[in-house]
Amino acid sequence: MLLHVVDATVSDPPATYDAVREELELYNPALAAKPELVALNKIDRPDVRERLTELLARFHREHPELKVVPVSALTTQGVEELIGALAEALAALPTEPPRPAEQMKVYRLTPTADEGWTIEREGNDYRVRGKRVERIVAMTDLTNPDAVDMLQGTLKRMGVLQALEAAGVGSGDTVHFGNVELEWE
Repeated sequence: MLLHVVDATVSDPPATYDAVREELELYNPALAAKPELVALNKIDRPDVRERLTELLARFHREHPELKVVPVSALTTQGVEELIGALAEALAALPTEPPRPAEQMKVYRLTPTADEGWTIEREGNDYRVRGKRVERIVAMTDLTNPDAVDMLQGTLKRMGVLQALEAAGVGSGDTVHFGNVELEWE
């Protein structure tokens, strides 16, 4: 089940919910088909209290099947009602999850010529060439340790790290990926 926490201080909370629903549909229709609740948050704010009745009416008008619970994470107002609504909705779920369709169609992209890569020695440095690998490195935030870990995992799965080691790269060597220069550790 899904619980959407919608910020009631935004200009159009129902439209915010609709945008998230649209993204869910595009990402995974099975995920979007799950039962859901909305926690309309920040009802402690005076500007929200003034339009709360109107917001709830609009949610009900546009999504009559949707349970919307007004809450305040700051004051905990409505949280007990939300917990009760969640418990009720969870109790109503089937005890056995639905099985996936037997004939699920899977689409795979055909690899293109730009997916390959090569390693060249340039003096004391190494250069990895290939559109995909250069793009992956260029798009990585190298100041973010989690992003660097993810990059290392990707390069390992692609076989790039193993090929660099086989080519003789060692600690302190410089490896170039397009315009990006990295030091091997």
